[in-house]
Amino acid sequence: MAQTENERDAWPPADPAAITRPPPRRPRRGLILCIAAGAGLKAMGSVVVRVTTGVIAGLSSLFAFLLSGAAVCALGFSGWLLFAAVNQDTLTISPFSVPNAWAEKGYSGLVVAERIRDAMQRIVLEAEPDPEDAGTSVTTQENGSLVPVMRPLTVGLKTEIPNITVPTIGLSLETVVAAVRTHLRIGRARLVTGDLADSRGDLSIRVRMDGQMVLASDGGLARMDPEHLIERAAHALVESTNPYILAVIAHRKNEIRGFEMAESIISRLPPNDDNVVLAHILQGVIHLSREEFEQAERKFRPLAKLSGQSATPRNVRTLQASVNLGLVLGRMERYEDAIALYDGLDELFGTSTDPGIRVLVARALVDKGYGLIELGRGTEAVAVYDRVDRVFGSQEIPAMQAIVADAIFGRALALDDLGELRTAIAGYEALVQRFGTSNHVTLRKFVSWALFNKGVGLSALNQQEEAIAAYDALIARFGSAPEPVLRESVAMALFAQGVSRGALNQEEEAIAAYDALINRFEAAPEPALRELVARALLNKGVSLGAPNQEEAAIAAFDVLIARFDTAPEPALRELVARALFNKGVSLGASKREEKAIAVYDALIARIGTAREPALRELVAKALVNKETELGALGRNAEAIAVSDDVIARFGTATKRILRRMVARALFIKGVRLTALERSTEAVAAYDELISRYGDATEPVLRRGVAKALFNKGGRLGALGRGVEEIATYDVLIARFGDALEPALREPVAEAMVSKGLMLGALDRGEEAIAIYDEVIARFGTAQDGVLAQIVTRAVPAS
Repeated sequence: MAQTENERDAWPPADPAAITRPPPRRPRRGLILCIAAGAGLKAMGSVVVRVTTGVIAGLSSLFAFLLSGAAVCALGFSGWLLFAAVNQDTLTISPFSVPNAWAEKGYSGLVVAERIRDAMQRIVLEAEPDPEDAGTSVTTQENGSLVPVMRPLTVGLKTEIPNITVPTIGLSLETVVAAVRTHLRIGRARLVTGDLADSRGDLSIRVRMDGQMVLASDGGLARMDPEHLIERAAHALVESTNPYILAVIAHRKNEIRGFEMAESIISRLPPNDDNVVLAHILQGVIHLSREEFEQAERKFRPLAKLSGQSATPRNVRTLQASVNLGLVLGRMERYEDAIALYDGLDELFGTSTDPGIRVLVARALVDKGYGLIELGRGTEAVAVYDRVDRVFGSQEIPAMQAIVADAIFGRALALDDLGELRTAIAGYEALVQRFGTSNHVTLRKFVSWALFNKGVGLSALNQQEEAIAAYDALIARFGSAPEPVLRESVAMALFAQGVSRGALNQEEEAIAAYDALINRFEAAPEPALRELVARALLNKGVSLGAPNQEEAAIAAFDVLIARFDTAPEPALRELVARALFNKGVSLGASKREEKAIAVYDALIARIGTAREPALRELVAKALVNKETELGALGRNAEAIAVSDDVIARFGTATKRILRRMVARALFIKGVRLTALERSTEAVAAYDELISRYGDATEPVLRRGVAKALFNKGGRLGALGRGVEEIATYDVLIARFGDALEPALREPVAEAMVSKGLMLGALDRGEEAIAIYDEVIARFGTAQDGVLAQIVTRAVPAS
């Protein structure tokens, strides 16, 4: 891009938007969602309760029997059944009353009851956690959140109920269970009855639970659709017993509907009902997914009150809510609070042997480690991750193995942050070796992330060939994987390959890698993949930005702009803006200044009022480059107006790049005013630059101040103010005379030569000769071409 200034010294142009480089992968810390599943609806024998007046006497005989040693063996099996039955919530479905005509068609009362039970089983299975979470009390969401598992009722048919009699006392097991439940208030048994009715060609169903109507269908359905009625009956029974199950299923399909169903549960059931507790947690998870962190905290905080170390259902729910609360605090960057919460959970439950609780404790420790990394306490994080591996690494359940893999990955990240990059790479390699053959999606995810981060680490060590090999291994292993998280890893590996190829100056291979990414994922709907396609198009355009390849670069930028022009995602908005900016750069480089100006105008119109730092930076750069193209066309007055716009928009900015753009605008304003022979105004522009940035320590701004002092001296001389011109050069020489940077040595040498010229013009020849001699003494041996030329101008005069 042409960046023409009419003074002797040019200011560096606003750089093109550089190739974006991939950062290491970091887990997205999210939440624990509670899914209604776990044991599932079981078809094992449930107990129908019939409490009789003779139960109390029977219990007395039972307790006496329990004290006799001869009963030990006889009680073994029946005692186990008694314990299991008493502690289960049960739902027993009696055979339905059906018309004879339908019984003859295969829909007997028993068949209808079986079909309802099976339909309930299908509903619960729909809410079951993924196989990788089997054996735990939670289902892990993609964003890391945990959905608690709800243990639904045990459902059985009345015909399946075993009629076991406890020896010696002569009481049936169901009678004993009913008595124990009644007097100790343990568990709950419910009886479902109902009937099918056929009235004038319409089939209807009525379902009662403990005598209360839960569904009354009034016909209107086709005679041949009994299965639809059975499904409705099953849905109504689940809604009446475990409505949280339906809320979870709804949440998986539609987040808003899931939230509304959870709200309905909260509004109509008692506060201590497990469905209500789980509904609050589900709503908290949804708030988190929307990044409504304060609302999520308000949902989890009241539930996160631990009452002891036992694995009671209430404590498990509290632990689930607490882990989720810690994740919310982390997302709010309240890492100290989150770590304190995790420490409290560890103190209470760290030695628990309950498998579900151990999973939650391990998860809390892993998230504590990530909080420590964010606080710059990597050494402590490594110790936490080592403990997770040591304590939980031998457990074979997939959910725990996934947490251990997360810990090993986090340990490598912590080492990377500590500057131990080679040890971190070894950690990624260990993770791949340990879990590389697993078929579980979460473990495969961490293996792909480890391969990717290994490549990023090797690239940071400038071992580009080895980095490319790591990316190749990732692509070969997961290239055909259908899972979204693995598709994203493959896309990132292709993108990183392009960057590494570019670092090796293998531009054709780099472009081929970007093209492979674009061709493979251009139709992908996932936001992460859309962003990677956009980044690949941007990097492809930048890679094509060599002289005489501007048309190919512009074509790549145009594809990006056309494809994502209306995308609402912030990342894509930024990439479209960068593509517009780089398109303007390429047009300017090919001497199409008018078109470049039009592109910059389009960019400024699109994001001119944006508040995001990256977009504000692009606006400033676009204005600066627009000013340059206007100057190249000789439209100096318009160029000055653009410089004033930069100063007005960003004059108070503190960000380094924006300070640089403002300084450049002031400098170029002085240059354009000089071209219009408005030297007094030019001096004022240079004075403002010197006043604003005279004490700056950034190299670019120091150079700008030096150049402004030099050009100010030239303008004072043109105004016939020679003494002031010499004084200005003296300020420059005093301020930067000892600098070693070539960018500052040059204006110092120029100032000394120009001072000599003005001294000569003022008939102060001896002083002029002395300054020329000083130029030769200071810079006479300079190898730099510009300095050497300046010295040659001083030699004849001396």
